[in-house]
Amino acid sequence: MGDVKHIRLTVRGASQTKIQDSIHYNLVPAGGVDYHRYTKGSDGSSFTVEVGGRVDVARLYECVKKLASSVKIEAVVPQDLKEKTTRLEQDLSDMKKRKDDLKSMLERAEEENGRLQMKLRPVEEENKKLHKKIKDGESSNKLLGTGQLEGQLLYRQTNISIHELELNAKAKLKISEDGHRRIK
Repeated sequence: MGDVKHIRLTVRGASQTKIQDSIHYNLVPAGGVDYHRYTKGSDGSSFTVEVGGRVDVARLYECVKKLASSVKIEAVVPQDLKEKTTRLEQDLSDMKKRKDDLKSMLERAEEENGRLQMKLRPVEEENKKLHKKIKDGESSNKLLGTGQLEGQLLYRQTNISIHELELNAKAKLKISEDGHRRIK
């Protein structure tokens, strides 16, 4: 008997009901069997028997061998190893789920990055234009220091002043009814 085990056998040449009955009547009353399951094999001529509990493997084998033409022990797994395997399978499943979550988060982040890049392009272009205006302003300030810009500004101011004087003079002149100009 000993430790709790999980045993898997492949059986050929016996009916599933006879094997079930044999295990049920020979091993279950001894109190060592926790469960027994049966699944059909892919080829149709065999089936798999899974038994768990404090079962003597040799006794189980002899019980099934009496009724079957072929019995093959596929696995004998101790309970602690079965629990560890189950825990590792659960951990693997959790890691796969976490990986999928991280993958979807990465995709969303890449999409957001693309949208931000699209918004950034016009801002960068505007920034370049402003930098160009600043450089032009700095070059104008440099010209002001050399006197070239001073002359340009003086010419503009003089031109504007002459124009203002002409407007003022026209306003002061009043044309009389007889066509002569008179100053107010």
